[in-house]
Amino acid sequence: MDERTGKQAISIKVADFNSGKLLEAKSAAWIVGSNQKGLMSNVEQLAFVSKQNAKAFAKRNGGMSVTFEQALKLARMGTVTNKH
Repeated sequence: MDERTGKQAISIKVADFNSGKLLEAKSAAWIVGSNQKGLMSNVEQLAFVSKQNAKAFAKRNGGMSVTFEQALKLARMGTVTNKH
């Protein structure tokens, strides 16, 4: 539920970082705090189709694995610092 509006989203789609294909945000594997710039906010949240792909990305680019809820909370707070 969106704390600001009190409304429940039916579906949230995000793009897989590697392929650009849309997937459900809640089922995506998320990486925050990498050395990649965010596209829509100062706090980048990168979605991946699988945990394996997310871990491989983090190994090359830094960052930490989080759930969708954690990524959303961190983005709202603006508290992730990039790990270079």
